[in-house]
Amino acid sequence: MRRIIPVAVLAHAALFIACGSKSENAESGQTASAVAAYTGTPASNGGSGPSCPTAADVKDALGFEARELTKGMKHYGPLWSCGFAAADDESLPGVTVQFTIEPATEADKRFDDMGKTVTMARGTPTKPDPVAVGERGMSYRTSSSTMAAAVKGGQLYSVEVRYGAVSTSKFGDKQEGTVTLLRKLVGT
Repeated sequence: MRRIIPVAVLAHAALFIACGSKSENAESGQTASAVAAYTGTPASNGGSGPSCPTAADVKDALGFEARELTKGMKHYGPLWSCGFAAADDESLPGVTVQFTIEPATEADKRFDDMGKTVTMARGTPTKPDPVAVGERGMSYRTSSSTMAAAVKGGQLYSVEVRYGAVSTSKFGDKQEGTVTLLRKLVGT
């Protein structure tokens, strides 16, 4: 949720700037193209943007039908993101899968946050589990989410599965599946 809020704030700020008066926009040099990078534009058709794993990939890795929330990878400034939700809202309410690609300069903060989350969830100082994906691959599982992240080629790749409204005994352990999706996102 922490990553979604800054993106939402950027999108709203960009829209606020874009909606200013014509004279203000002319004076400040604001154009639609200057704001577009922060409003969730889709990956270009020219293939220059990364691709999002598919609903079939989510089902293969996590074992449940999923529906697209973003219609492909979206670009928000330096961040790329896409997401899915469980197709069966009745038996898997609130289950979501978020894929994110951002500059590797965010890696130290993200890995530090992962360590804090797993330590808080387990009650003792703990580090996320190492995984053989990219550089510094890590993953963890708590009672409400599972996350995996790795650095490769100057980018930080992460996959987060959230299932706070579903009992873990019903939902099962999705850590291995989350790592499988991370490999798919990274391209290995």
